[in-house]
Amino acid sequence: MKAIKIINIFKAKENIPFMTCLITNMEENEKGINLTLESGESICIKDYGYYFLPEADGDLDREQMINS
Repeated sequence: MKAIKIINIFKAKENIPFMTCLITNMEENEKGINLTLESGESICIKDYGYYFLPEADGDLDREQMINS
């Protein structure tokens, strides 16, 4: 069973997320955030201010819960 998480992505200086989705994997790199959706499809978000993962499974996830 895949671990499914909810991620909220915000624009800079805004408190309302412009995207909320169910993901199974997330990678952050110089191009943006690569998300693997629950359906298995992948998307890349380039222009964002910060993201929020409301649930943490381990220490690595806790460090990534809020990125600004």
